Amino acid sequence: MVAGQIKVGVLHIDDVPVIEEQMKKKLGTVVLLKDVNPLNHYLVFVVLRDNLAKNRDAYVRLLAAQIEGVRYMKDAKNADQVAKSAAPTGRSPTVAKAALAEYFRMDFWPVDKDGLSRKNIEAVVEIQKRTGGIKEAGKAPAYDKLVDTSLWQDASKMVQAKGGK
Repeated sequence: MVAGQIKVGVLHIDDVPVIEEQMKKKLGTVVLLKDVNPLNHYLVFVVLRDNLAKNRDAYVRLLAAQIEGVRYMKDAKNADQVAKSAAPTGRSPTVAKAALAEYFRMDFWPVDKDGLSRKNIEAVVEIQKRTGGIKEAGKAPAYDKLVDTSLWQDASKMVQAKGGK
């Protein structure tokens, strides 16, 4: 695309600012995945039930750290530092800032909710059944078997107790 050989492509969010930086011009967007499939799901922490039972406090603390980290990243006054922190990814601070803005716009990392809506999770399970990711459709796990929002609730309370929003 940068060399002018390709005019149209399917790109990851963080590819767009890289290409724009190299081409020195804005790309046009035909459609975003979020617009095509608004019930998609992007990120979820997964743990086996027995491991969760043994280490629940550690998982709650992990989620609390995630909430705090994302809140830090979303705070505009931290944008330059966050962009510099992305250096190990190979992305420039300019590219990192542009990509982060897009990730936040699509609610890639929610911080004020658990991000595990029944509608989204069930839609992803249905897609997996249709496309063969779940081989036996009748054995697909139900939402209540897959999701435990109490961990996020406890993590959010932990953050609030520390003075977080």
